[in-house]
Amino acid sequence: MCGRVSCAWLRVVEGLACFTRGMDLHAVREVLGVGTAGEAGEIRGARGRSEWRAGDAWLGGGTYLFSEPQPGVRRLLDLSRAGWEPFRWLPDGALEIAATCTVAEVSRFGSSGGGGGGGRSSSGIGGLPVGVLFEQCCRAFLASFKIWNTATVGGNLCLALPAAPMVALTAALDGTCLLLAVDGTERRLPVTDLVTGAGRNALAEGELLRSVTLPARALERRTAFRQTSLYGLGRSAALLIGTRDPVDGAFTLTITAATVRPVRLRFPEPPSAPELRAAVGRAVPDDGWFDDVHGLPEWRRHMTYRMGEEIREELGREELGREGWGRSGVSLGQGAPSRAWGRSAVPLPSASVRPRSRASFRAEVDGTSTSTAPRPGQCLRTYLRERGSFGVKKGCDAGDCGACTVHVDGEPVHSCVYPAVRVDGRSVTTVEGLADAGPDGEASGRLHPVQRKFLEAQGFQCGFCTAGFVMTAAALDEELLADLPRAFKGNLCRCTGYRAIEDAVRGVRHIEEPTADDAVGRNAPAPGGREVVTGTARYTFDLDLDGGTGALSGLLHMKLLRSPHAHARITAVDTRAALRVPGVHAVFTHHDAPDRRFSTAQHEHPEDDPHDTRLLDDTVRHVGQRVAAVVADSEAAAEEGCRRVEVTYEVLPAVLTPEEALLPGAPVVHAREAAELSEAGLSGANVAGEVHGEIGDVERGFAAADAVYEETFRTPRAQHASLETHGAVAYFEGSVPDGPDAPGPRRLVVRTSTQAPYLVRRSLCSLLDLPPEAVRVVAGRVGGAFGGKQEMLVEDVVALAALRTGRPVKLEFTRAEQFHGATTRHPFTVRVKAGARRDGTLTALQLHVVSDTGAYGNHARTVLSHGCVDALALYRCPNKKADGFAVHTHTVPAGAFRGYGLGQVVFALESALDELARRLGVDPLLLRERNVVRPGDALETVVGGVTDLRIGSYGLDACLRKLREVSASTGVDVACGPAGSDGPEAPPGWLVGDGSAVSMIAAAGPGGHFADARVTLTEDGTYELAVGSIESGNGTTTALRQIAAAELGITSARIVVRQADTDVVGHDTGAFGSAGTVVAGEAVLRAARSLARLVRVRAARGDGDGPLTGYGRSAGTPRTVAFNAHWFRVAVDPDSGEIRILRSVHVADAGTVINPMQCRGQVEGGVAQALGVALFEDVRLDGRGAVCTAAFREYRLPAFADVPRTEVYFTPTSDAIGPAGAKSMSESPFNPVAPALANALRAATGVRFTRLPLARDRVWRELSREGPGTPPYGRGNSYG
Repeated sequence: MCGRVSCAWLRVVEGLACFTRGMDLHAVREVLGVGTAGEAGEIRGARGRSEWRAGDAWLGGGTYLFSEPQPGVRRLLDLSRAGWEPFRWLPDGALEIAATCTVAEVSRFGSSGGGGGGGRSSSGIGGLPVGVLFEQCCRAFLASFKIWNTATVGGNLCLALPAAPMVALTAALDGTCLLLAVDGTERRLPVTDLVTGAGRNALAEGELLRSVTLPARALERRTAFRQTSLYGLGRSAALLIGTRDPVDGAFTLTITAATVRPVRLRFPEPPSAPELRAAVGRAVPDDGWFDDVHGLPEWRRHMTYRMGEEIREELGREELGREGWGRSGVSLGQGAPSRAWGRSAVPLPSASVRPRSRASFRAEVDGTSTSTAPRPGQCLRTYLRERGSFGVKKGCDAGDCGACTVHVDGEPVHSCVYPAVRVDGRSVTTVEGLADAGPDGEASGRLHPVQRKFLEAQGFQCGFCTAGFVMTAAALDEELLADLPRAFKGNLCRCTGYRAIEDAVRGVRHIEEPTADDAVGRNAPAPGGREVVTGTARYTFDLDLDGGTGALSGLLHMKLLRSPHAHARITAVDTRAALRVPGVHAVFTHHDAPDRRFSTAQHEHPEDDPHDTRLLDDTVRHVGQRVAAVVADSEAAAEEGCRRVEVTYEVLPAVLTPEEALLPGAPVVHAREAAELSEAGLSGANVAGEVHGEIGDVERGFAAADAVYEETFRTPRAQHASLETHGAVAYFEGSVPDGPDAPGPRRLVVRTSTQAPYLVRRSLCSLLDLPPEAVRVVAGRVGGAFGGKQEMLVEDVVALAALRTGRPVKLEFTRAEQFHGATTRHPFTVRVKAGARRDGTLTALQLHVVSDTGAYGNHARTVLSHGCVDALALYRCPNKKADGFAVHTHTVPAGAFRGYGLGQVVFALESALDELARRLGVDPLLLRERNVVRPGDALETVVGGVTDLRIGSYGLDACLRKLREVSASTGVDVACGPAGSDGPEAPPGWLVGDGSAVSMIAAAGPGGHFADARVTLTEDGTYELAVGSIESGNGTTTALRQIAAAELGITSARIVVRQADTDVVGHDTGAFGSAGTVVAGEAVLRAARSLARLVRVRAARGDGDGPLTGYGRSAGTPRTVAFNAHWFRVAVDPDSGEIRILRSVHVADAGTVINPMQCRGQVEGGVAQALGVALFEDVRLDGRGAVCTAAFREYRLPAFADVPRTEVYFTPTSDAIGPAGAKSMSESPFNPVAPALANALRAATGVRFTRLPLARDRVWRELSREGPGTPPYGRGNSYG
């Protein structure tokens, strides 16, 4: 509630030394409580005793302050116990709302009361016409009901965001703000004047918003509400409120979210449609429409005109009588209000509040009392984790993901934006305290009902989000349980696709205990399931990092200084001021880094990637590249040290797109000699990798075609968005060398969130000149990966710091650093040319692919090659050609991502083939059936000689048959173009269409993917399975147990797994490249067979005891392929661009399905992630090359409300190559989803969309040009 606030999307990156966003406010030195009563004079008196000074900030709910960087805030003035009544009726009938009133209280107040006093009561205004409007505006929040419990009206007003719902509510009802100045004076200001622009307000320095007053007459008005966003339950892109005065009939329209500041239009009576449109046009200039990632300005303007007209019609009808007042229309994307959010059984707080201060701090955490006070500026999440509550997870730093959810006095809150000082005198429950307690306060072993349901449904994969979902679900009442999309609005899961979570909440049981006779093919539970649902599963940092004993004694914390420039040479670095910061131990720069280059990419063959990266470099090549590393006793000291490092840059020209980078004379990202480029086969200075090849003669093939289609398709950057960010802790084990008789040197241990522990060890040894026996790499449970952790992004600098200081060192990325300093999916531009005869037989296929690999070449050529190889190999065609270029730019590096380049090319190729079929008048499914590979076909590609790729089993024909079956069941002919709106599920006036796509992917990469395994029968009769692979939610651990159990003839419950530790087995390439089940599984199968033979030999001899061990190894060759197909039926609103998925079907050839429950979950999770990329995910860069979508509120991930329930079918095949007949399903479900959706959109609208994502504003823009289904759309014109 302070003045001059700024927002992340307005702040430039310069000066954000650590790219820190949210979490603890390390710069805060003091928190002062303000007042114990509600009068302005007493507040001024409190201020007088502690004079306002620079660096002060008013602390209301804290949800903004703790979610954005606040490097300049030194002191918080806490208003939470000021004692202001949330609502107060004034003598003239006006309603005063305190600035500290929470959103939850607004919701309850709007739906409560109404028993007398003309609809007014002390508990609410549910009997007044505007009561429903209070609830509608609360529902317009992007944030969940858990944030409502802490977010305040005053904070929302002062933030002045265009989409601020409390601004809309109070502006529409003629609200007037009471402002208290530093000198004790006060002034009143209309809400419409308080907000001066996007993120700007009229508050003076130190001025405090005390309350906002709504006049009595405004509360009697009839209201109409409309809201829309780019996605369901998302941030408002346009929010309009109309009112009609009961006395004189005056009409007002308030426009927010679509405009940079609130716009109010007043008319003595409802205007005509042209009058209203003209008035809006006069009131909002062209530059007055807001433009950000949540909607194009022209789309916002259109939706404003549309919704304004709906409001005009609604309020302009004949009077309905008093009983009709306050009935508002359905809000677009939000639905009609049905309940008050927050728990209706909880009474409104009274004016009597807790004392302003206590002699000592005391709180209760999971039944245990603590008197340890939090640090000033500390959030509740870090406070709890420092006390061992590791089930409270860090996922977003901004209150967006819900992984940190806990209960405070029974109310669910997001602990990452909850000031820890506020739990003084309160009780906190975490997921670890949710289970029943035993007589001594210890967990009794009895799970909470919600935990039990999540365990029985296996409502998790990686499990990092599970504690947040469990804690949220445990707080839901019956009405919220009936509306899960809203209930889980503030919880994100990147793995499951949400079906398993919904099943858990509904009490659906999936797990079953296989017997020794049927270990494979049953829903065996995950071995770490109980730990996941109770919050005791151990991820990377779930360690006693500050225990002061053992290997982590003396732990140092690292923060990274990152570049504000896309391209610059560092000419000087001054670290003296940083080293003077108390607690700072060292600052590392390029002067301290090894003078050798490496690749962050981790591959079995290091030569697959260019070695173009230094640990710390004197040239920076993208905004966010690390420049220096500061290690200190605390994160606060390290962060301050980063701010004190003085760097002098010589700013150099930069190229931000591949098109620019390929121009003659373009600035060069990596300077290389001509001979080096020639030896690498590269055609340009900014080319990181190329692929070329041709089979047959494509020109002759196109000449023989009856139809040729050619178009360019584009896919955006996407973030892996694993909820567990990158991070590592390095420490030492073993003896400390001390003299000639010392037992040996200490060994460096790096605990990290990685997909490839063994390759990371190899890279560290090479970079730091260490022998393999001197380094151990360990991974805990990994909180999501998706290819993003097939990199070495933190381990190198952490290891360097630990070796140089001799102390343990920890580095954990913030969510913002994941966007600025990790990797993304490669943006692709794919030119496709396809030709076919009249019967649909392909005559030629040609690809020209350009990928943007960013500043460094990790995965550049291999992603490019994989995308071209597998996509073209799926189709039998005598003439194929591919030319691909991976191009350097001065942008955040790209890397491995689910699908590994295949999804980008498949989107283009499958869209082009669909369009080619339509031009031929052929059913697109028939074209595919006629041209896909068949059993026994050689999988030839245009790039290189692939010799080990085989069709181990063939289920593609069954996949296509299923698609044809579901297509026929809808009554819509997929070959017919735009369909009518007669589908029973489609709203009137919407366009309906079906679309499908297929894909093929190889399991593991070419050239070898290796895994060792060991199975030991121990003396107590249990079996120990040792593997190198990690568990990141892909279910590999469960599958490996089942494979071993089936071979040994035992139940999987008898097998204990050791994994993800370089001490466990000889080698494992890693859990990437669709290799987990097929490569590690083959090694396990061989180890189990070896042990079974030993057991039989011992039994035959009748002698011997002690452990027996079998060993197995797999080289990942030959390789098999998996097939996937997806089908959508969609409805499209041509007037808003909204796409509604009516039915989603996925068919997979997974071979023998080891665990149907887990395999289905992999498919559902892949579909959900692909839908995100298809519909709204887009890592955007500003004009300087900096990422400007560095938080989940700006980078939209699929939420519960966004993901349809997909029907999943498996074909009955058994693979001749995969272990137990299995194939991989980790990456493959992702690839056909986006083209299937685009093809369905084409069928519905007649428009071929060539650029992802298919966001509502972009869809509307293209459809609005000439109208769907009319020329040129009917001819399949392409729009990107």
